[in-house]
Amino acid sequence: MRIVIAGGGGLLGRILSAPLAAEGHEVVVLSRSPGRIRGLPPGARAEAWDGRTATGWAPLVDGAGAVVNLTGENLAGGRWTEARKRRLRASRIEPGLALAQAIEQAREKPRVLLQASAIGYYGPRGEAVIDESTPAGSDFLARLCQDWEATTEPVEGMGVRRVVVRSAPVLAKNAVMLRLMSLPFYFFVGGPVAGGRHWFSWIHHADESGAMRFLLANETAHGPFNLAAPEPVRNASFARALGAALHRPSWFPTPGFLVRLVFGEMAEMVLGSLAEGRAPATAGAGFCLPLRRTRACPAGRAGLSVRPSRRWFWLIPVVVVLALGGGLVWASLAAQPTARALAALRSDGQVQVESGQWLVFRPASPPVPTTGLIFYPGGRVDYRAYAPPPRDIAAQGFLVVDTPMPFNLAVLAPDRAAEVMSAYPQVKAWAVGGHSLGGSMAARFVHSHPGSVQGLVLWASYPDVSDDLSGFNLPVASVSGSRDGLATLAKIADTRRLLPPSTRFLVVEGGNHAQFGAYRPQPGDNPPEVSPEARQAQTVTAAAELLRRVGR
Repeated sequence: MRIVIAGGGGLLGRILSAPLAAEGHEVVVLSRSPGRIRGLPPGARAEAWDGRTATGWAPLVDGAGAVVNLTGENLAGGRWTEARKRRLRASRIEPGLALAQAIEQAREKPRVLLQASAIGYYGPRGEAVIDESTPAGSDFLARLCQDWEATTEPVEGMGVRRVVVRSAPVLAKNAVMLRLMSLPFYFFVGGPVAGGRHWFSWIHHADESGAMRFLLANETAHGPFNLAAPEPVRNASFARALGAALHRPSWFPTPGFLVRLVFGEMAEMVLGSLAEGRAPATAGAGFCLPLRRTRACPAGRAGLSVRPSRRWFWLIPVVVVLALGGGLVWASLAAQPTARALAALRSDGQVQVESGQWLVFRPASPPVPTTGLIFYPGGRVDYRAYAPPPRDIAAQGFLVVDTPMPFNLAVLAPDRAAEVMSAYPQVKAWAVGGHSLGGSMAARFVHSHPGSVQGLVLWASYPDVSDDLSGFNLPVASVSGSRDGLATLAKIADTRRLLPPSTRFLVVEGGNHAQFGAYRPQPGDNPPEVSPEARQAQTVTAAAELLRRVGR
């Protein structure tokens, strides 16, 4: 049958037209400049249209089996200035209205119209899972997607089956979004963005093409479908996979404010969303992360070769300078220890405190401890601010080492525990732990060094999905606060599946996020309803109980 693809000269058009033509369909690609389109597969041809009216080309739609609307200037092609926003809208709205007009004029209507869209339809949703029933968002991209989809909605009243595909970012060799994200890695400054904890939904180009072809052929498919791989990843995990594919390190964090400064409103698209939908299960496609070679991924679909877009090369010196400056600013703005924390740094008859490469708390009296805890501080918090709990834990007969981190970010040194362990060979049993980001990096150490430690302590923290510990046989103590506004109880509950079934969970009623240390309140946290001393006593008890189990 004849399949008319508007916007078929772009990335999606090319990955869709080739298999359709190979299946024997007559593929017609509508383009404002058909003479410039190169590399169309045999069986496909380009035809001219103005993208605004049905004049001249409407007969191509009459009698066609399917129409596909992939029109629209690339969203990642440049910063979203007001002028560019107008172009983004015009490049989607005008062609969609023209297609609806051509279908209205056709004596023999096409059986199906496939309308492209994006998961940006839903707007930023944080940790919430997006499906087709999720309401539309209210930011620019969400409104653009709504209006884009609405242009072809009238064809449903003409008896044409309409399918809307809301796609996650498509990963392909020439995808502008992927080239943009890979750019810092080529200059060895790639890594997690904005802390790396936000979700990134994606879809491989072969899966995108396969799902769209399935939806065109399936007479029962109609309405919106989210096209996203069934296993979204955290940004940090995606950055590691991308760095591995490009043979570059993934250690240079980019602060969220820097992303927003450089990309403006487009930053929300870069940061991504968590989406799932009904299309993958229906299509029966084998989805896989193309940057990771697994049994589920054929060799031809793994290990993408990506070249950065030259359009963004001017950003390199800007990103490097601002990132370095931003790191220094972050270091200077680290939450400082209060007087209570500084008082805990003094040795007395119970606990001996040593400061140097790291803070060491040990019982003042023999015997020498053979069980120890290595503690990772939370992000952007001075490690000395955690002195009170380690001091009380040491008073119960354990060695506790509080480790400083580069730029006060444990993500820059997740393997710091290995250095500590080698410095204290007399300690036979170790646990690692930390607060907030520090706890996540402690969990990463456990995941990447199986068998090297015998326990894990998490304070207002949880592991990343890439550091799944559910199959590990080691004791874990997870302590959280009912008033925590950052590592909320909902987040703790949502990540229980990533910890061993034997994990012991403790919720301190009235405790908040910052009370795990002794420093100023943090933005986004809730006021506590329990004293710091009461909170600390429960935290210390849980850690000491785990260390006794570890030291048996």
